Amino acid sequence: MDLMSLMRTFVTLVEEGTMGKTAEVLSYAQPTVSLQMKALESHFGVPLAEYRGRRYVLTEEGKVLHEYATTILHLAREATEAIGEFRNLDRGTLKVGATSNIGVYVLPGVLAHFRVKYPGVKVSVLIDKSWVVQDQVQQGELNVGIVEAHVRDGPHVVVEPWQDDPLVLIASPRHPWAKAGSIAPERLGEHPFVTGERGSGTRTVLESQLGPAARSMRVALELGSTEAVKRAVESDLGVSIVTRSSVTRELALGTLECVPITGVKLYKTFSLVYPRNRHLTAATKRFLAELRQLRGSVLPLGTDEPSGCRDEAS
Repeated sequence: MDLMSLMRTFVTLVEEGTMGKTAEVLSYAQPTVSLQMKALESHFGVPLAEYRGRRYVLTEEGKVLHEYATTILHLAREATEAIGEFRNLDRGTLKVGATSNIGVYVLPGVLAHFRVKYPGVKVSVLIDKSWVVQDQVQQGELNVGIVEAHVRDGPHVVVEPWQDDPLVLIASPRHPWAKAGSIAPERLGEHPFVTGERGSGTRTVLESQLGPAARSMRVALELGSTEAVKRAVESDLGVSIVTRSSVTRELALGTLECVPITGVKLYKTFSLVYPRNRHLTAATKRFLAELRQLRGSVLPLGTDEPSGCRDEAS
């Protein structure tokens, strides 16, 4: 009898308390349980349990072995499940976290692609700020996150740059800048700006890539979401700088105009966040593989035109 089977019998005996119940749980004859316990004690050369008051009680050596045996059996089950998932990913769960812009404008396309290949995997999504998503991945509440604000590698998480999404200056078709062709960065302070959710990292990106021109921007209206920002800009309440993936439809319909900023190409980097030094489920590994394969194909890519603007008819 192999050692793993003997330890399984031993752990079951500790849980059930009697050889009769252990035999019933394992579908063994009761003498088989007794023989396996004797074999295990012979293997280690020490008594592991004593029969007291109609129940088996562990010796000190038995307590130590029980702790190790429980861990070993748990890891064996986990390994079996992990390998089994690789053989046939016809079911499973995947918990994904994303920031609001990614969750609304990018993730649905990614999940649709994943769902075609793995329809049996149940996916749940958490939409929150970048630091919350990273923390949830670190705590094991999420399998993987996709974030847009700057986050760092840590002892418990890996942060992997995924792809860049151009940032574009948008205006109402009625706005003077919509007919200007392009504007210089120094002119960004001439008209009021509408901004969206705090914590998305856009302001930090603009200050890094635009320098003093970013500090000249006048925020006249602060809203809680990119959708609200787009509606405000369409109503000519101001201009804004947003990720291009969030305004693809409006630019195509002509309800918003993209205004090139001369001499600069603005972008925001999206990153993948997943656990370090922890078992990744098969669904997580497949999802990460799909994300890497889709790199550069799920976002409107930058062009040679300034600030990610391009001719929608091209």
